[in-house]
Amino acid sequence: MWENEKWTLWLPGDGGGLIKMHPVGASNCAYLTRSSLASEEDLYLSFLNFVCQRLSFPETNSFVHAVEDDFHLLAVHAAKLEHFFLNRERIDSTLVSSFVRSEVEALLATARSVFDLSQEIVARIWNDRIRLNDEEADSNKNRNKLPASFRKVVLENNRVRTADRISEKYSLSSRMAEVYEKHSNFFCTLRRSRDLIVHGTKSAGHVFVTERGFAVRKSEQPFDDFNWQDFHAYNENLVSLKPWLAHVILETIEACSELVESLQSAAHFGGDLFPGYEVRLRDPANKAIVELLNAASEDLSVSKAAAFWA
Repeated sequence: MWENEKWTLWLPGDGGGLIKMHPVGASNCAYLTRSSLASEEDLYLSFLNFVCQRLSFPETNSFVHAVEDDFHLLAVHAAKLEHFFLNRERIDSTLVSSFVRSEVEALLATARSVFDLSQEIVARIWNDRIRLNDEEADSNKNRNKLPASFRKVVLENNRVRTADRISEKYSLSSRMAEVYEKHSNFFCTLRRSRDLIVHGTKSAGHVFVTERGFAVRKSEQPFDDFNWQDFHAYNENLVSLKPWLAHVILETIEACSELVESLQSAAHFGGDLFPGYEVRLRDPANKAIVELLNAASEDLSVSKAAAFWA
């Protein structure tokens, strides 16, 4: 907790109580604050605040910690890419390109992991904690457990399910089903790119090191599905890597935030666990991810970026 310009931490004591401590600093953590921030670079994520405040159950805690760790990794990916660019003159250009390709592949794997972990949280809450007032719907819900895999919810015979079909099969609220359908196309694109790379049939393609930044061929996977604009282009073939990176990060966080928060359309979870406080994510790599999104803000919706990184 950050309050009154100091850190407070409680640790389990031998007798079952708690020992109050005041560390001199903190890093790589999520913390509670009432008003002030330990640093302006500490991020607010609606996903993290909601699951910590409303979904802190024994069966979900391990997944919450795991997805928090993935949010840290998203910032680290951005920081490493910034480091490679700033030090490009000191590194062989071919090696820089390989470093960036490797980081792009890691970013795709981390984004997919955020989807998987978020779905684990939603499935455990839906299957174990929620009972529907409509007996027929509740019976259908119990017969058709919500899968712990996002893919199994949104795809049927490799085709995207409609919101109506999702709601019918799992007795989900219309809001929950609409969120699944809304983000299914992005998920499928992410899944395809990640699977091609992980299973070894495709790499992230060649990355070009320029004075303006890293560039990629817009016709190559996994970049070919992005909605490239004229102002992204370096020439007729090459485009800036930044807007694509920001897109993957923002879309992943938006999808998973809307998914867990849509649970409120089906059940009442009471008030916040820590009323008057909010959860902030602290990481020394946060500056890099904020700068990445700011640099791409011309290419994306500024209001959309601000909603997650306020």
